[in-house]
Amino acid sequence: MVIQSAVFCANLAQVYQQALISDPAFKKAQADWLTAKQNFPLALTGNGVAGTGLFPNIAVSGSLNYAKEAQSNANGENSGSFGNNGYSVSITQPLFNLPTWYAISSASFVVKAATAQYLAAVQDLMRRVAFAYFEVLRANDKLQLTLAQKEQFRQQLIQSEEKFKVGLIAITGVYDAQASFDRSIADEIKDRNELQDQLENLRAITGIHYKALAKLDVRIPLLIPSPRNINAWVDIALRQNYLIQADLNLMFSLRENVKGAATANLPQLNFVSSYSDTWAGDILQPPFQDIVPVTRTQVGSVGVSLSFPILRGGFDIVNTRQVRYQYLSASDKLEMDHRSVENRTRQAYLGIESGISEIRADEEAIISARNQLEATKAGYIVGTRTMVDVLDSVTSLTQTQLGYADDRYNYVEGIFDLKEQAGILSSTDVYAINGWLGQEVRFSLKQPTVMQRRRYDQFSVKAQGDLLKINRPELTDPVNPADITPPTIKRLNILPGKPSDITPPAENKEGSPLLQPTSPAESTPLQPSTSQPENNDGNLSLPTPPLQNQNSRWQTPNSLDQLLRGEIAQPIRVAQCRKLRRLPAPSSELSLPHQ
Repeated sequence: MVIQSAVFCANLAQVYQQALISDPAFKKAQADWLTAKQNFPLALTGNGVAGTGLFPNIAVSGSLNYAKEAQSNANGENSGSFGNNGYSVSITQPLFNLPTWYAISSASFVVKAATAQYLAAVQDLMRRVAFAYFEVLRANDKLQLTLAQKEQFRQQLIQSEEKFKVGLIAITGVYDAQASFDRSIADEIKDRNELQDQLENLRAITGIHYKALAKLDVRIPLLIPSPRNINAWVDIALRQNYLIQADLNLMFSLRENVKGAATANLPQLNFVSSYSDTWAGDILQPPFQDIVPVTRTQVGSVGVSLSFPILRGGFDIVNTRQVRYQYLSASDKLEMDHRSVENRTRQAYLGIESGISEIRADEEAIISARNQLEATKAGYIVGTRTMVDVLDSVTSLTQTQLGYADDRYNYVEGIFDLKEQAGILSSTDVYAINGWLGQEVRFSLKQPTVMQRRRYDQFSVKAQGDLLKINRPELTDPVNPADITPPTIKRLNILPGKPSDITPPAENKEGSPLLQPTSPAESTPLQPSTSQPENNDGNLSLPTPPLQNQNSRWQTPNSLDQLLRGEIAQPIRVAQCRKLRRLPAPSSELSLPHQ
């Protein structure tokens, strides 16, 4: 039942308990600590080498030899057995060996360094579990905000398409909404993948893939570090940080090794005692009755031995030089970690202080961003703001909410980081932060399906396919004339030329019309008008469109370049007319003022 609870839903405390028994990095650190603890008793025993260490070395040896021999001569054949047996006992007790004392001192520092490294690994496990846990929640919050932004873009896309159908906005509004919606789908795919990556990072520590976790509560206590002095926290960290303690003890250990290597050629004095008992003899078998008595020898000795290794091929010189370099390396590592701890402590302290202010500022910024979005939407309805403004407001609100979520998680992670650098992080802090969690949140990793959407070209002709080909229709593709309505494309008299200049499209062999490009010779470029208006009161009056022949066919432009060159003019919408004239909206239809 506990495993199922951990798999389907868990909080920070449960994840930490699971990591204690599953994290391979922590288990390795624990095994390394147990291994390093044996260095001290090994140094006391001298690593099993006689004449080193503090305890006596007792050695017992024995031999048992048996042989059988047969001989024959004129008197007959005889045989005999021969034996040579014995044993010995020796005791060696070091009396003076200076390198042994340095080795014992070095081993004690090694054990202290290993203990500090193990305690640092315990705190590192708490921090890694907390960071992995909250990074999952951070990725999930980002995904939820992206989904909310996608829904906003989808609604704006639907509204822009409806407004474009009735002629209230240009096609650019649809394209802007469509681009934002498509980009939100790409962001959703990326955010879902990021959430899955963070879940995998958590599984690398705990060995469990979680489908739900307890999320951070809406309201969390904003605690200011106490003492509220960054230098005080730095001093605490430099004294109590376990990585610095480990580096310091390791440097002391190598310093003792340098002393031991430098005194390796000094005299060594040992107490030596030995005892041996051996016997030998042979026995002749019948018909000979001669019996040779067994010879037995017993020897015992007690004394003191002095050893003076003056020169061992230059080994002591080279070994001393190597150990000195190791000591210099350890001292440099201590200085490097010293600066790193100070830097991280200052950053964590400043991060917590600024994070509290950022969280409070983000709360106000979210309210302002929501008000801005509502005002922009209202302005878009009345025509004072564009679709781009609305989409930018939606993006701004999403980014503000994302910044608020990031600042909350950075604040919580900063607490773990600061306490770890100060060497005071404990399981109590894990359970305290666990009390800040609320309801569970389930994770959805299913990638979205890109919806099939409608695309419209510049002239409200429904088009399918690549966006780059919307305004570039193929000449060989047949077009139904019913899809092209005359009110959509109107040639206004602001362009020079006559209605007769617009020629109907040619027909193919099957009788269906084909889109023909307008040749440069038949098109007339747009020229500025040199005639003066009838009135000069500053009002812009719209020209009256020419009467159209009911039997004439309307030509669809083959490229956007024709529109830019002025060969085909877009219809001017009612909203555009009202904006240019600055007149109140008409009740039923557009009426032009009479001069």
